Amino acid sequence: MLWNAPADARSLETVIERGTLTLCASPNALPFASKSGAVPGFQIELGEKIAQQLGVKPTREWVVSVIQYRRADCDLVLDVIARQDTPPAGCARVSRPYHRSGVVLAVRSDGSIARIYARYGIELRAPQ
Repeated sequence: MLWNAPADARSLETVIERGTLTLCASPNALPFASKSGAVPGFQIELGEKIAQQLGVKPTREWVVSVIQYRRADCDLVLDVIARQDTPPAGCARVSRPYHRSGVVLAVRSDGSIARIYARYGIELRAPQ
């Protein structure tokens, strides 16, 4: 989990002095972010807009694992799972969420996944 990584982002004053805001995001996560192609993703566009408002140049670090987050030179992490019941450790500060999403698993009710779930007493059903 990201929060095991030390939070070493620069202060706002340092970012402005350097003239650069380093954005960290996943390289293959459209519509959120993308390293390749014509569409950068809305998180990258948001980070670039923040950099523009600060009067600094945005740079990108592409990360996919906790190890990469630890090694990357992030000022702004654009994709974090924030939970109200689990505050971040260390010095990490999380803004109010600007986006919420969820993940579901869709399976056939007569398929092998359903049989495996049934073996463990897990009920599969449509949301109410």
